Amino acid sequence: MTDEETVTWHHVAGRSGCALGGLAGLTAGTIAGVAVFVIFSASTVWTFALVGLCIVAGAVLGVVEGRHEVHTAQLASEQVRLRTKLTSRTVRVADLTAVTVDHSGDTDAGYQHTSLRLALPDGSEVILKDCYAPTLAGSLTQLLGPTIQVEEKWQPLEPPPSSA
Repeated sequence: MTDEETVTWHHVAGRSGCALGGLAGLTAGTIAGVAVFVIFSASTVWTFALVGLCIVAGAVLGVVEGRHEVHTAQLASEQVRLRTKLTSRTVRVADLTAVTVDHSGDTDAGYQHTSLRLALPDGSEVILKDCYAPTLAGSLTQLLGPTIQVEEKWQPLEPPPSSA
């Protein structure tokens, strides 16, 4: 892939697998803890232990899952290299089922984000969100050629987030 022109797109909208997993564990643990407390009349020590165990398990699963999340796509005319923290894999461009470029933002700041969505042959999708790049779709169309249709979507600008 180094001898030809490429387009590299990164995922900068960071996700903290540990925090998200821990939050999911807190939610599941709270539900399970209340159920165990009410149904089985378990002591509060066992209820809190169950909630804590769910938080830790969720955080660990979040970290493990985060390592397999694609953070970079390097596109060339014949293939796409998808990189995670642990590995990289290559997919032929001809095998992609869809390539979509999606622009979004708010009414105060205008368009701020551009997402690249790649539909893979196994039915899964890779979505990489980065800073606003109005020329990405045109660059991909030129790079990938006429055999791959690059769809560009301009989402309506949303109201700005309210300050609490």
